[in-house]
Order: sequence, then structure tokens, then C-alpha cells
Amino acid sequence: MRKMDIERFITNFEQQNNTYLAYCPGSKEAIVVDPSFEIDPVIDRINELSLKVRFIINTHSHFDHIAGNDAVKKATGAKLAIHSIEAGNLSDPEKNLSSAIPPIVTSEPADILLEEGQEIVMETHLGPVVFKVLWTPGHSPGHICLKFHRGIFTGDIIFDGSIGRTDLPGGNMKDMKNSLTRLWKELPDDFEILPGHAETSTVASQRHSNYLWEHMAI
Repeated sequence: MRKMDIERFITNFEQQNNTYLAYCPGSKEAIVVDPSFEIDPVIDRINELSLKVRFIINTHSHFDHIAGNDAVKKATGAKLAIHSIEAGNLSDPEKNLSSAIPPIVTSEPADILLEEGQEIVMETHLGPVVFKVLWTPGHSPGHICLKFHRGIFTGDIIFDGSIGRTDLPGGNMKDMKNSLTRLWKELPDDFEILPGHAETSTVASQRHSNYLWEHMAI
């Protein structure tokens, strides 16, 4: 039996948001990353597999990455985690940008305030899976990536063939460059990249095809 499975759900068809469900088939422990709109299929899958969702993790506080927080939390009782810098944005439509692009989105407060280097542990029948928080500002001040033994959830900093935008409130080009440089240097080629939008890929494939990442990191 595998240590961990990861399923990707497109939960906002207009913006192609990805919500991820990572779980151990043996222990049934699970986490949900970036629950967006149209979250019912994720909750249905959680119920189908009788999963115990321990944590909901937001890579950042933009409305399309937090819209499903309350529904998942209500259905599972999971603890909500986000970087401390953006925790206050969850309940503020102006700061999570939903006031500019309706519908208005708010979320319950975070239970866990994340910081650089913090670890979230999911117990499995083959030993713990450790998700390590990497603080990667640039797209937003409190943006994080979530690194684990064979991949990384990159939120809105790295996509298949592209990088995150910095022209939204809180975006910063210098921070983006520093974050992209860090990831370019630290991530092994065989890591899977699980972005907040569009298709998954690998670090190796992006080193060869993602000119924007390479350009910003060198």
C-alpha cells in the first residue's frame, strides 16, 4: 500500500484553480490544500474514502484559494493553517481581493499561523509524511510553498511554463525574484510541482521549458 496519494480537483473552472487532497490510504489521514469554489466533489471524495482531514492549508489568502475553507472545515473539523502575515486577510474581502472580483469571500479565522520552516505532519501506516513550510513572498506577502518528500505545492509562484504575477496588491517583484531563485537552487529535479492553477509538472521539465523561472532565478 502506498504511503500517500494526491488527487487534484479543478474547483474553479473559470480560473482553473487546483485544490489538492493528499491522504494515506492506510491511516486515512489527510490534508486539503487551497480549497476553492465548487468544493463539493472534494468533500464527496473525503466522505467516500472515510478520510480524517487534519489540516486545511492555504498557500496564500487570495479569495480563489480560500473560498472553500469554511465548507471543508464544517464537513471535517480540520484545522485551518495559513502564514501569519496573511491570517487577517481571511475575513477581509478587500485584502483577499474578492471585493474587486465578486462574489465576496470570507473565511473563518486560522487555527494555525504558519512560519518559515514550520512542519505539518500527517501520520501514515508507513511512517509520518512531513510537509515543510517555505515562505515564498512575491505573489503576496505571506505566500508559502509546501514541500514534502517527493514534491512541492507551489500555490501561485510557479506554474507549468510560467510564474506568478506581482501586479496585484501586496505583490513584489524583488521578493518574487528571491523566492524563485531559492526554489531554483533548492528543489531536486525529480520533485513534482503541484501549482495552484493549471497542470502539474516536474522541476526537471520546468528547468528546460520555463524560461520565466530560469530568467528570474539567474
